[in-house]
Amino acid sequence: MNILYVLLIIININLVVTNRENENEDKLKTFPKKLLARRREEHLVLLKNIAKNPKYEWRFRLVEVGVTKVFELINENRVRLKDTNEMDEEKLSQAKMLIIENTCLLMDFIVNFNQDIYKIFNIISKKNVHTDWRVMLKVSFEFLSKEKELLDELTSKEYDFIMENYEKINNEETLPDYPYENNIKRDINIAERIYQDETEKLKALKKKEKKKLKKGPSLRGVEL
Repeated sequence: MNILYVLLIIININLVVTNRENENEDKLKTFPKKLLARRREEHLVLLKNIAKNPKYEWRFRLVEVGVTKVFELINENRVRLKDTNEMDEEKLSQAKMLIIENTCLLMDFIVNFNQDIYKIFNIISKKNVHTDWRVMLKVSFEFLSKEKELLDELTSKEYDFIMENYEKINNEETLPDYPYENNIKRDINIAERIYQDETEKLKALKKKEKKKLKKGPSLRGVEL
């Protein structure tokens, strides 16, 4: 797992959250529920790529990049929706969809990276004084609550879980275990075990090499 892989995931984050256009999805624009389902598939791939990164520091940084981008997109499109007089129907729909899908991705980050999410939220808020994460969560979830019929079953469960624990999130309290099947969390645990095993093997190897150096070269079989 090298820095190039991390950079590729960062590029992927930007592509996923910005709702890039492509000809194959034109027909889905009139079916927002199907379009959102497609986006959720992309979110799952992105989250798995982040989760499988065995290095904690890189995972943390990737989640920070992802949440930062999500906040930016939600903010930008909330502003666009206020200027509805200057927008045609297609751009208006796209702005709404960007808020919806990025709020869904935000929920994914909260549920799957809950051990670090408050720290990440606070880092982002300190870097950008105009981004109060509590305000961002409030306006994002309020918007999504009006479009809940677009959510698939799994995303609806995630939304309900977030709403049930909203006060805890707002107070930066530890969240209970997610009660539904969660393959992303499983991948994170596997990655952590792999990294821990590799680290322990490396430490043992270094210790062995250090002992060899202390003993010095052997004189066995050398004639004096």
